[in-house]
Amino acid sequence: MVEQKQESERKVNLVSLPAQQFVIPNSQEIDLSVQCNRQISNMPYAVKCFKFTTRNTDKFNIIGAREQRDGYREICKKYPRSKFLLHIQVKEGTEFTTSQMNFIENVQNIQETPFFCSYEKSFRQTAREFEEQILEAKEKYPKKEIVPAVEVYTEFNAEKVAIMKKHGIKKCVIIYRNYQIHEFSWMELMGALDTADISRFVFGVTPRYRRKNKATILLAPLRFGANYVAHGLPWSGGKGQVYILGNSWIYNVTQNSTYPASRVQALNKVNTLTPQIQSLSIQQIETLLN
Repeated sequence: MVEQKQESERKVNLVSLPAQQFVIPNSQEIDLSVQCNRQISNMPYAVKCFKFTTRNTDKFNIIGAREQRDGYREICKKYPRSKFLLHIQVKEGTEFTTSQMNFIENVQNIQETPFFCSYEKSFRQTAREFEEQILEAKEKYPKKEIVPAVEVYTEFNAEKVAIMKKHGIKKCVIIYRNYQIHEFSWMELMGALDTADISRFVFGVTPRYRRKNKATILLAPLRFGANYVAHGLPWSGGKGQVYILGNSWIYNVTQNSTYPASRVQALNKVNTLTPQIQSLSIQQIETLLN
């Protein structure tokens, strides 16, 4: 057990951290900022999030894309200072159908964003199949920057990163999954992307904090070397108590804020904390996240 822990610490130390790291808002958080009339401090990028569960899977098809595309276009127009990327939030292990892939493509067929997020049809697909998707996207959308979107546990990750570098890819979206269960996948993929000089955008961080100590889970992808990180939409549950993010990466209960304001405060606060990550020891990080 001691040897396993030492190996884990050694490998985490091999993940280099970018000079600057930012948490960017998703579309729900932008709406909350409007509700409470508080500005989100960092918005060079933003994330349009579509969440699909068993309750709304019927909308995850080419017909549903027409309505959703209008919503994507509207938020891009409303916040032109941000460049929007797409997050398709689905349960872990999902492999997309042809109809769902058509949805993902058609909802992005707008001029208001400079990006086309090319989602893997399956995390099991080969490197050759992955390359075919990238080439098809580049051919169909020559005026857009192609941004591959992969599960953190995508198979053949080294080969896929090599393909990204080969075709001049500068950004990659990594779908957030549990940082403890998939620890070595995180280290392998993020390390490979770092070596290839590809910016890492981690989307879908849920829940927002650990039940045990209320530490923000944003710390996990940031510690693994993400350049930009965004929350996902809550999978379930109500708002409950209102929490404010403190200086030690811990959420604290407050009676002096509304839920929308607390969400905006957390985004702004964590962006003041990110420069401190490099000074945190492995022990401090483990205390917060384990």
